[in-house]
Amino acid sequence: PFDVDEMVERAGIGRTAGFRMFKDFFGRSPKQELLASRIAIAKHLLHRGMSVTEAAKRSGFATRAELTRAFRR
Repeated sequence: PFDVDEMVERAGIGRTAGFRMFKDFFGRSPKQELLASRIAIAKHLLHRGMSVTEAAKRSGFATRAELTRAFRR
């Protein structure tokens, strides 16, 4: 795992500038991008036959309910 604050510090830019650059490049915030990635991982695991509870755990969601809410949004 990496720490966003450490990354922007190493890049020699401020946190706000780093987040702005990220959003300009990807079209969404780091938080939104991370959530999208976690949902994609969970979908992949579910398509491979994994249970919802295990897919949630392996893709970084604290609970099955948290994954379900993320899917609904």
